[in-house]
Amino acid sequence: MILSLLMSLVSIYPWNIGVTGYAVSADYTNENTYWATSEYISFDRKHKDLIVLGYDYEEIDFGDGLRVMRTLSGRGSWWASSVFRPSASFSYTISGRHEGAWLGGIQAEGDFSWIGYSASYTRKTWELQGQENEGYGWDEQVEQYGIFLHRYLGPHRVDAGYKTQRIGDNWYSLTVFSIYYRINYHLSFAGEHGFGNGRYMMDPFLLVFDTNPDILEQYFKARLTYRLSANYSVIGSYTRKDFTPAFSRNLYWDYGVQFYSLGVQARF
Repeated sequence: MILSLLMSLVSIYPWNIGVTGYAVSADYTNENTYWATSEYISFDRKHKDLIVLGYDYEEIDFGDGLRVMRTLSGRGSWWASSVFRPSASFSYTISGRHEGAWLGGIQAEGDFSWIGYSASYTRKTWELQGQENEGYGWDEQVEQYGIFLHRYLGPHRVDAGYKTQRIGDNWYSLTVFSIYYRINYHLSFAGEHGFGNGRYMMDPFLLVFDTNPDILEQYFKARLTYRLSANYSVIGSYTRKDFTPAFSRNLYWDYGVQFYSLGVQARF
């Protein structure tokens, strides 16, 4: 009886299922190494109401020890109308050096006939351990506000936005420009550039959360997506980030990180 009721609800309110997996490696100019995997499962009602759950595993070798982090994240979005789609996101990170990091946020996005928008508020709390002069030893609160505008040009899209953060008494800000260009049915390109400064920068819409405590000065990102069929796609990306050390534990100068990512996506 319960099963038949659930099947009836699904037939009235049908959902699509998506599964995505990524493998990421990185090269640091200061000789640190990085490796990560990410898995996501999503449920959406014809690209409208959306539920996403994600799991990330990261390894960073600083030369004096391996740091491992695991993050569970999620996001739910409700299609109230085309001009207003509220959502909420969360994540929890644990690692050998951090007792834990909690994140919660709310978002809203929508599209008018000539322009679209997205806005977000995200709060993250790091429960840290270790020596205070190394950047560890207290709870660090991160608040981030974001506002973006976008416009569709046929199948293509351009975005421009601004993120600002408050961490203790310090404020950081980052300006971001991005473009999505559909080359043909099978192939599409996306590029993004951000500049300014920020720490633990977050994208609550994509469930991407930077765990690096140093100060991000700028980044470039390029992504190619190849659609194998109506249900399967392959995604490759390259990202370059430039950082300035935030704590005295970092005995090196400014450094850069190059990320290489390969993913597979399926949707039914």
